[in-house]
Amino acid sequence: MRPRLSTIIRTPAQLVLLLILNFTFWGSIFISGFLPILRVPKIFPGMVGEGVPLCTLGSIGRSLTAWWPLAIILVFIGILILIGVLVGRGLCGWACPIGFLQDLFSHAKAAVGIPPKEPPTGVHRNLIALKFAILVLLVLLSISIGASYLASGVAGTTFRGEQPGMVQTSPACSYCITPSIRAVYDIFAFNRWSPNDPIFLLQASVVGIFFAFAMVTPRAWCRYLCPVGALSSLFNGFSMLHLSKEQDKCTRNCYVCYDVCPTRCNKVRDEATEERVSDTSCIFCMKCVDACPEDCLHIKFGSRTLYSGGKRWKETSRPKGTRGRSRTRSKR
Repeated sequence: MRPRLSTIIRTPAQLVLLLILNFTFWGSIFISGFLPILRVPKIFPGMVGEGVPLCTLGSIGRSLTAWWPLAIILVFIGILILIGVLVGRGLCGWACPIGFLQDLFSHAKAAVGIPPKEPPTGVHRNLIALKFAILVLLVLLSISIGASYLASGVAGTTFRGEQPGMVQTSPACSYCITPSIRAVYDIFAFNRWSPNDPIFLLQASVVGIFFAFAMVTPRAWCRYLCPVGALSSLFNGFSMLHLSKEQDKCTRNCYVCYDVCPTRCNKVRDEATEERVSDTSCIFCMKCVDACPEDCLHIKFGSRTLYSGGKRWKETSRPKGTRGRSRTRSKR
């Protein structure tokens, strides 16, 4: 049988984007001529503050802290809303480099025969709310910073400039795992240890938690701690890209869809009335679509079916001499 579509397309896409989005790890000068959009000041010379517009929460955070001009704020927020309406949390499953790193941990553990450990169902459901609490906290902190700036331009500028990096741009950026990994790497690679720096202590803690969770539970950061994923998940209920379920085909006996789901989406298993499966944890990785033995799950964009896996994919993947026999057995 050929590899499934969720692997042969998604994994290379994640790898390519991991490399592209982290070229600035070695210095934005090298990549600025090729991908200037990765750094806002490269596009708008003289603009205050540097940022990565591809990050939804980072862009919103810089907007709320009044770090970016109003025109740029409106443009980026409009783009981010459009992306959410189109693909929901799809970027988490296909483009996020941090998600890819967690997938690599899962693949490595599976290769050596180490099974993943799942928290009890009740604990899992309670922990899902944690990332939304973190999102609200970071947004409120950004608003407070922006409010201080609007109340007094001089005082606000002084407040932002004299505080640690958390305040200078976006609070989310100090909590984010991506700059945290880079910061910890720089500290140990160039001997810049500063245990009294509160931002370093925060980022070192984030990195430690990330790797500890990743080695135990698949996509734990995405499930319970990622505020960017929490923000994107708010669009899952009405995004054009969505998971569809043919209720008349589903026997609700196998639970294969739930077992293969890296984020443990309950609704992919429990939804029994609606065709659309709307779950804030779904990252549209298509593993459930490929694994479904009843061929009742599909990825759709609006009303158009983009991909149907399950038996249909298996049938078209069989050698020509065995297809007829397989279909005969399925009819029985």
